[in-house]
Amino acid sequence: MFRTRTATAPPPLSARILRAAPIVPGTTVLGLAILGFLDIPRISGDLLPLWLAGQAFAEGTAGEVYAPVDPVFRMLPPDSWAERARAAGYEGFVYPFVYPPLWAWVFGLIGRIADFQALAGLASIVNPALLLATCLLAWRASGAPSGVLPHVAVALVLLLMTPVGVIAILQNQAQILVAFLVVLALERTRANRPVSAGAALALAASIKLFPAIFALFWLASGERRAFASFAAMGLGLGLMSRPSQAGRCMPSFWRSLGNRADRLLQPALVQP
Repeated sequence: MFRTRTATAPPPLSARILRAAPIVPGTTVLGLAILGFLDIPRISGDLLPLWLAGQAFAEGTAGEVYAPVDPVFRMLPPDSWAERARAAGYEGFVYPFVYPPLWAWVFGLIGRIADFQALAGLASIVNPALLLATCLLAWRASGAPSGVLPHVAVALVLLLMTPVGVIAILQNQAQILVAFLVVLALERTRANRPVSAGAALALAASIKLFPAIFALFWLASGERRAFASFAAMGLGLGLMSRPSQAGRCMPSFWRSLGNRADRLLQPALVQP
């Protein structure tokens, strides 16, 4: 009636040592990679436009959120931003705001409770953590049979050896959050969690528009629930622009986006 469970002998000591051997170097490399990321100096030049756009929006000067459209996109901010940047304690090149206006409203709210230096300090802690989490999610999404430590260690080392990771940390780029959300959406899709997958991708597309391309793959492959969640979340984020009055900046955003698209499609300018 009752089955007796046969006791199994533990594996020999040599087998256990061989199995645990990769953990030590993997942990060492992972620790060194994390320390390497933390040692990168922070300029936060790509975080500053979000902060300055939020300040302009909060002050009711919506015309200073986006730079005036020139025939050639020159990566220059509104004229008043140089003084705003100095007031925030920033010395360096100032980039224009190129994100949807929703985020000018969001950073206008953040500016009520924290200054730019505090925000940059927080981003300097959160962004390396997001890169680490992105590597972990990529391992889960890939279904790789190998251990997580070697996978994450190699991924972080590769990021440290290329401008992709170093510049992103140096500038505290929003692209780090976008990459995390895109990989999270892919991992949630593989885990058969389409609602959370669509929501993550929609949030990523509200920061940078290009992640929306992945939703088309969902639609083409029959992932209708993920696509519907993406559409619903995207619609909700879009409607947030109305009560926040960020909608009044939407024409400027589309003009700025069109100006950048025209610049990319034009032949390279040859200087004499």
